[in-house]
Amino acid sequence: AAFYVSRGDAFVLKRDHAAALGDLQQACSLLSAVKSAEKVAQVLVKVARCRLCLGSYDAAILAVREALKADDANEAALAFKRRLAQIRQTEEAYRLAKTGGRWRVARTAWEACVDAYKEDQCLVPVEVQCWDSELAVAERSWERAQDIVGKLAREHPQAMVVILAKTTVQFLCGDLDGALRQALNGLKLDPDNRELKTVRIRVKATSQLSAQGDGHFASLDFGAALQNWKRALDLVPDSLENGGGGPLRAKLLTKRAKAEYELQQYAEGLKSVDAALKLDITHWEAHLVRGSLNFSLELFDTAIDDFKASLEHAASDASSAMSKDIVRIKMWLQDAEMFSAEAKASTKDYYKILGEFTLCASIRRAYRIESLKHHPDKGGIEEKFKLVNEAYSVLSDLDARHAYDAERQSPAGSADYYDWD
Repeated sequence: AAFYVSRGDAFVLKRDHAAALGDLQQACSLLSAVKSAEKVAQVLVKVARCRLCLGSYDAAILAVREALKADDANEAALAFKRRLAQIRQTEEAYRLAKTGGRWRVARTAWEACVDAYKEDQCLVPVEVQCWDSELAVAERSWERAQDIVGKLAREHPQAMVVILAKTTVQFLCGDLDGALRQALNGLKLDPDNRELKTVRIRVKATSQLSAQGDGHFASLDFGAALQNWKRALDLVPDSLENGGGGPLRAKLLTKRAKAEYELQQYAEGLKSVDAALKLDITHWEAHLVRGSLNFSLELFDTAIDDFKASLEHAASDASSAMSKDIVRIKMWLQDAEMFSAEAKASTKDYYKILGEFTLCASIRRAYRIESLKHHPDKGGIEEKFKLVNEAYSVLSDLDARHAYDAERQSPAGSADYYDWD
């Protein structure tokens, strides 16, 4: 027994805990045969440390319990039991914070948990390592999340917790084909894994709905495309634990906005694309769609900013844009700049903006109707709401209105680029 303990200690010094564990367990068997409880307890504590260093928390706690069963006053066993309890406490703190959606607290708890393992020079369990990807998703650090699961997949290719984490990250990042392949590979290893089955169903349904929407859009059936993309979005909720739905939700929101643009649902389209850009500000197509929506609303200056942003992101190395896409963006930008210049050279038609052009009483009534229609809190468009207020401030003031009427009658102010009809 002494030989195995000595060699096991030597392996520990070399950080070969697997070899050390084998020798120490052999020593325990020999010591148990001679009924040396005190020595058995001492060796079992070493066994527990080796197990923890190999990432087996539950096996470590079992060894400590056996040590205390052999010698309930063993100080090393009692001290290591407290250490294990501290580690378990940090794990529970993470789980509790995650359940409550308190991700900053969860980050702190996870870091404390990792530090606790590393303090004893132990391997961090694979499950605990996967928590880092959950945190990255909640923090919307998508590149980091992909790096984490990629590294874990290389180191633990058959660990189900890693396969599940990678599938989830690929899904939220919009790699639906990759996520589906990952889920299928995992189910080959564990056909009865319920979590992975659920994720696979979700990935497959989202992929099918998105593809069906693409097909309807290509055939100019914009209403059907809109319904498919709305159903797909229901499968990618805007939740904290999903990172708001990630780049995948941003892509689906952009598609929904494209359909709403074609259906002339401009206010709804702006809401969709604004939500997409909150999730992915670098999405060139989302900027393009927002620009086209603002262009259709005759908000040319805002559209110019959108097209410039789209062009900038489309030209980046990480962009998926093709040369024909860049040409299309430039054409939109040229048109917006031309119409903006013409609009600035003309006088805004405040009467058409309010929809009334007779008595002051009619102007007040028109203002109430149009301001409610375009109020941002009522689902309207802020820029249009500002124009309504601008029109009312001029037309409700007799002096300002007379000056405005005189300007409109002059040749320079006769053009109209604010006809909403």
